[in-house]
Parts: sequence; C-alpha cells; structure tokens
Amino acid sequence: MRFTYIYNESGQLIENNRFSPEGVLLRSLQYSYDKSGYPSQEVHLLADGKIQRTMHFTYKWDQQGNWVQKVIFENDLPTQIVEREIVYR
Repeated sequence: MRFTYIYNESGQLIENNRFSPEGVLLRSLQYSYDKSGYPSQEVHLLADGKIQRTMHFTYKWDQQGNWVQKVIFENDLPTQIVEREIVYR
C-alpha cells in the first residue's frame, strides 16, 4: 500500500489517497475545515470518484472558546455525540 497526503497552506490535511502496490488508486478522503480550523466535513470517495459516504461535524463551545460537544453526522444522520468536560483553574 502507498498513501499520499495533501495539505493546504495552513498545514491542514485536505486529501488522503490510498493506492494498491501496483499504483492503482483505491480510495480518497477529502477534508474541509471551519473558519476556526476545526474539521467540518470528511468525504470518502471510491476509486471511480463516487461518494461512498460523507461525514460532517458540528460543535458546541464553552465560554473559553473550546468545544465541549461534537456531533458526527454520517450521510446527514447523527451517528455519534462526543462530549468533553474541561476544568479551568
């Protein structure tokens, strides 16, 4: 297997490609980010360019500007809720 990684000018991963040992593209993942730099969307593509699945993420923020809840949607259906508690001293 061989992988390639493409980053934007901000250093964020925007594409990840997986190739067979023969060099044939097997799949591609494309990433998007919100204005704060947090992941907002992940698109899984098959070798022929068809979308296998799309994931997007929404966040809730605390008063300090840190996310405390992340909802993961797969094909527009919520599949996970990740919550975290941050203790400030």
